[in-house]
Amino acid sequence: MELSIAVDVLIFLGGLFIGNRLTLANERRKEFNEVAEPLFKSLELQRRTLEEGSFPINVLSENDFIEAQRRIKFNQRRGFTTKITEYVLAQNQCGEYREGIYKLENPEILISRIEELTKYLSHK
Repeated sequence: MELSIAVDVLIFLGGLFIGNRLTLANERRKEFNEVAEPLFKSLELQRRTLEEGSFPINVLSENDFIEAQRRIKFNQRRGFTTKITEYVLAQNQCGEYREGIYKLENPEILISRIEELTKYLSHK
């Protein structure tokens, strides 16, 4: 009798532990999605604008990604940070100012960087 009570208690405590872990993972996922969604939308708008032949007005800086960097999985953080840096550099490489107007010469550079970033920011 005492053995079955001990087994029941252990099973109950194990269930509590597993439930707690799953709840924490779900909360982390929700927090990430709340931060990533506006960034994803902005990047998608930029990609569409570039595909139409214009330079996007609402480009993002490295500072805009700080919250997403804090919430992304540890094993993906280095790659994500690298992609952010490449995205910011690509903003300067896809065209230049001439006579006060920005001339878009090679939008494929920035489009490819945006597509790489959106892989990290997709809904989880």
